[in-house]
Amino acid sequence: MPTNALRLAPVVGEFGRVREVRYERCKPDNPNIPKGARTWNHLFQTDMKAGLGRRMAAWRIRSEEVGNHFHPRTSNKDPEVFEFLLGDVDIWFQDIYGQELFGRIRIGLGEAPVLCTIPPYVLHSFIILSDHALFEEFQTDPFNPEDTYSAAEFELLRQKYASAR
Repeated sequence: MPTNALRLAPVVGEFGRVREVRYERCKPDNPNIPKGARTWNHLFQTDMKAGLGRRMAAWRIRSEEVGNHFHPRTSNKDPEVFEFLLGDVDIWFQDIYGQELFGRIRIGLGEAPVLCTIPPYVLHSFIILSDHALFEEFQTDPFNPEDTYSAAEFELLRQKYASAR
């Protein structure tokens, strides 16, 4: 298959929606003790089984765009989980129904990280606004590039879904 050919993503289960996208600050461990003030409880420790999978740290610079793609429902990306550790980032999401969500995450040095959870079939992108941004991605299985679909492939699926309704 040519590398520029569009693929129709498989539809497994229900489509994700932007209202299911969550981003929230991690909870402090115990802010009453000095160590606890710098430690956060990560909501995905049990749900994502992060210790069993892959943990990717990314250091990005101003104006870089991350993503602009979506993932079908796969064990590794259901949901996709990011933890933003430092920097200013614009985030944007669109679901197959046409709903959009935009947000801005700002995290200074020493502030609690922000957890971002993205359901399947939600097109997503991040744009780095600060000089640098640091974030991690957690996956339960090894990364499979075949599970990533472009914005053009999202539009192909969206049009097919809209014409079927």
